[in-house]
Amino acid sequence: MNTPKKDTGAEKPRLTTSAMIASFASEGQRTKSAPFGHALVDLANTRDDIVGLTADLGKYTDLHIFRNAHPDRCYQMGIATLRICRCSLFRSKNSP
Repeated sequence: MNTPKKDTGAEKPRLTTSAMIASFASEGQRTKSAPFGHALVDLANTRDDIVGLTADLGKYTDLHIFRNAHPDRCYQMGIATLRICRCSLFRSKNSP
């Protein structure tokens, strides 16, 4: 049986970053929202050969930021690691 948590009256401050980084940020440490996603968008804005491949983990890898900026270059591959590896290899061998 699940026991509800006691309300201590003090809420922890909400971190503004991806769940992965927030999980190991020190209390009070400043964080940046979706750093990987924004860096990938910045790079993709200068290079047409940058694409995003995700296996249902876009939310946790900040790839949703890239998808919003470049929807035509973001591919949802489903939960299939091998499929992503094959697609990446094919794209790299067939890119100019």
